Amino acid sequence: MKTRLIIAVTLTLLLSITANAKIWRVNNNAGISADFTTAQSAHDGASTGDTLFFEGSNTSYGALDATKKLIILGPGYYLEENENTQVSKLSAKISKITFKIGSEFSKICGIDLTNTGYQYDADIQTDNITIIRCLLFQVKLNSSNHCIVSQNISITNFGISGTASNSIFNNNIILGYISLGSTGTGNLFENNYVGLYLSAYGSHLRN
Repeated sequence: MKTRLIIAVTLTLLLSITANAKIWRVNNNAGISADFTTAQSAHDGASTGDTLFFEGSNTSYGALDATKKLIILGPGYYLEENENTQVSKLSAKISKITFKIGSEFSKICGIDLTNTGYQYDADIQTDNITIIRCLLFQVKLNSSNHCIVSQNISITNFGISGTASNSIFNNNIILGYISLGSTGTGNLFENNYVGLYLSAYGSHLRN
């Protein structure tokens, strides 16, 4: 009976957190009224489980140290190549994002991470992070587990480096390289284009 009560209370709390999740508007364009104007202030002002929606801008939203679970969305990139899709053709730029302990199960999609000289513009220092459909230089994994890196474009001589286990890397266009340390296991590399070379220990390779 006690176990059932604990489970019931836990489920109630989880449902409450989901129901109360909020979407925040982030825009640093002059004359626009938004909830936040920088990536870090948006993170700090949001609650666990919230969504941050970054709108297109010529100005970077700065760097972000993530320590809570968030959904981070942008409008995408190469928008000028597709007519009649959006009012603004500008991407949403974050100079660097670091996923630290506490940000597990965060997801980032549609963000441009290429506007500064950071070597690792996506630095994953924890587990269960999803990076999908972003434009970036290099993703670094620090002994991370159960991550998903999918449908991204890496535009320079960098790719994915570090050590990951039980993670999925699929449908990416990587003009540079993929290099994972020799201690990783159980990764899946599937349907990727790699411009230079691939070095992946303990991984399954397909297509």
